[in-house]
Amino acid sequence: MRKPNTSSSTWAALAALRFFLALIIVNAHIGMIYPIGMSFFDLPDLYRFGRRLGPLAAIIGFLAISGFSIAHSYSVAPTGFYLRRAVRIFPTLGFAIALYAAGLLAWGPIQTTGGVLAGMPPIPDLIAPFLALNGITHGSFLGPTWSLAVEMLFYVLTPLIALMPRPALLAAIAASATLYWFNEALGIGTFPGNFYGLSAASLFWAWGGAFYFYRFPSWLAMVGFSLLGVTLLTRLNLEGGVWSRQVFVLTVVVIAASSLSRWRARLPERFMMYLGDLSYPLFLLHVPVIVIGNGKFGIESASLLILIALGLSSFCLHFIERPIAAAVRSAPLDRARRHATVQ
Repeated sequence: MRKPNTSSSTWAALAALRFFLALIIVNAHIGMIYPIGMSFFDLPDLYRFGRRLGPLAAIIGFLAISGFSIAHSYSVAPTGFYLRRAVRIFPTLGFAIALYAAGLLAWGPIQTTGGVLAGMPPIPDLIAPFLALNGITHGSFLGPTWSLAVEMLFYVLTPLIALMPRPALLAAIAASATLYWFNEALGIGTFPGNFYGLSAASLFWAWGGAFYFYRFPSWLAMVGFSLLGVTLLTRLNLEGGVWSRQVFVLTVVVIAASSLSRWRARLPERFMMYLGDLSYPLFLLHVPVIVIGNGKFGIESASLLILIALGLSSFCLHFIERPIAAAVRSAPLDRARRHATVQ
């Protein structure tokens, strides 16, 4: 069976794409600083452009990249898989939650100029994201963690998904797509506000579709995955964005083109990989920066808030995430763990 290309160019392209998708989500949350009732056409041009790209499509794109990357990570080195995921997820998640909770404890409740009110949550809500319980039994006080919880549930199930025969995996993808299609009829509603794992079940088609593509790569699978996503986003796009379907197709094309064509382009790979590394802390830290920066310190410049979020993300990457990852790698682990590519 043909295996997908996993050269450095592939991961560099996917890393840059992750950063682009993260910026779409950051832009959507920048809306917290704009007054309620403000006409869409009176909003800044860059913000309106970002909203047209669609934050839900960006989340779905993240899930697709994750599904492809996790399929590779687990197939290359199943030993130590959960440890690699934990090292990647928890240090940055802990920093983001601690920072946000400290700000809300010191100055909360905080209200942004857009009317968003944030207060210190109960202790169980602080713990829930570490156990992927937000979206099952708890809400998400730090907004972006709902989709992280969805991914974490898929990580837990990865060994089982990897064992699924082709028909069973396709059936699971079809069941998830059906649940997404009938979202409104079933009263499921917006994905960030769901409980009982409904968001994970409704969005598995995106993660599982890319996981399937890694296991059974073909241009036909790429076309089918693209058509599925376009159809579902046409049916239901609760976050809006007239270009959301194009964003999803772009994600699938980058995954497929970089993994099927055996290409090795002359790309600034180190820079692109760095942007990809920044995308995860940026994804989690931008909301605390926006809420505290705007609501407490009165910063009304979207550009300045984004720059602060980028700077804080770089700090987290260099002084928290990478040192912890390096410490774990230097521990006496088996060879499979030490040489596994962490994607």
